[in-house]
Amino acid sequence: MFKQWKGFLSGIIFTLTIMILTSTVFAVVEDKSITVNYDNIKIFLNGKEIEAKDANGHNVEPFTYNGTVYMPIRGVSEAFNKLVHWDADFKQVKVYDTEIDMFWDTLVRIPENYTGFEIYWKHIDDDIMEKADYFIEKYGVDALFKGLESTNVYSQYYCINRLVEYYNYDDIRIRAIDKITPFLSSANTTLKDGAEFAISVLSKEFDNHYIVNITEDTKVFSLFNDYSDFGSYNELWIIKNDKLSKLYSFTQPQTYIARDEKIKFSPSNDKIAVKTSNRKSNSLNIIDLNTGKVSSEIMKLAIEKVAMDNKDYNNTYPDGAYSWCSNLKWVDNNTVEFEADLSYNYMDIIEHVIIKYNVLDNSLEYIKK
Repeated sequence: MFKQWKGFLSGIIFTLTIMILTSTVFAVVEDKSITVNYDNIKIFLNGKEIEAKDANGHNVEPFTYNGTVYMPIRGVSEAFNKLVHWDADFKQVKVYDTEIDMFWDTLVRIPENYTGFEIYWKHIDDDIMEKADYFIEKYGVDALFKGLESTNVYSQYYCINRLVEYYNYDDIRIRAIDKITPFLSSANTTLKDGAEFAISVLSKEFDNHYIVNITEDTKVFSLFNDYSDFGSYNELWIIKNDKLSKLYSFTQPQTYIARDEKIKFSPSNDKIAVKTSNRKSNSLNIIDLNTGKVSSEIMKLAIEKVAMDNKDYNNTYPDGAYSWCSNLKWVDNNTVEFEADLSYNYMDIIEHVIIKYNVLDNSLEYIKK
C-alpha cells in the first residue's frame, strides 16, 4: 500500500509517495529509517523518538489533514544529515548532501535589476571570501573541484581562478586543466575568459593577455580578472623559474589592480610599476622583483607634495580623493613618469601635473601641465 507524504517548510509543501505499513509511514536513506505513527503522530529515527525543529530551533509538529500526513521537511532532512536552505526571495527550498554543496550553490545572486557584467564579482564581499578559504582549508582542493560542479556561475568563476594557485602541484594542475577545459565553450563570456586565462597558466603556455611576460622565466599576473569594472582583485602572483608564489597583496583603499594601465616593467626587468584603483582614486607602487620591496604609494606622495607647495590646499591624502593617473612609463631603470589629476577640497581644485618618481631615494618632482 502506498500513501502520499508531504513535507512543509515556511508555507511551502513538498509531496512524496512512500510506503505505509500497519498505519506507520516509512522513509529510508542508507542505514537510517524514519517511522511515523499514523494514528498518534510521532517521529522516530531508527526507533528513537525525535523532535523536528525549524531554522530557529523551534519544535515543528507533524499533522494529518484529509488523510495526508504532513511532516516538516527540515526536521526529516536533517535527521538524514541533509542540509536545508530556504530562499525567502524566491520562495524556494533546497536540500543538500553537504555544507560545501550548499555553500557553492548559494554563493551569490545577481540583483534582478543589474544589467552590466555577466559576472560582477564585486558582489562577493570579504566575509564570503573568508568562508571560501575556510572550506578550502577544511576539505582541501576537492572543495574547489566541487565548486566547478555547481550551477552557480560565481562559484564556478571563483574556483577556476583559485585552482591557478595549485600550479606547483603537477597532479592537481593536470586535473584542473581537464576540469576547467569545458568552460572554454561557455556562453558566459566571463567564465570563458576566466577559463582561457587559467588554462594558459596551468598549461604553461602563458599566451593570455592577462599575463605579463617579463622574461622567459618570470611571469606576473593577478587572479579574478574583471573582478569589477576597474580590474582584477588586489593580489599579484609571480612565476619565477617555474615556481608560483604570491608576489604582493595590496590593502585598502587599493581595491583593484587597474585594467586600463597594464603592469609596466623596468628596462632591466627587475621592477614593475602597478596601478591600483578604487571607486574614488588611483594608486601607484613599484615592486622590486628581486627583493620583494614595495615603494611608497606614489600618488599619496604626489598629493602631499603639491599640497605643501600650495598652502591654500587644506586637503591631503586620503581626503583628497578623486585623483587619477595615466600614461605611465619608465624613464630609466629607477624612474617612472606619469600624468596625474590631483584633486583637493573634493574636486573644487584639480591640478594637472606630470610627475617623475625615483625609487632609489623615494623622491618626487612634478611640473604643472
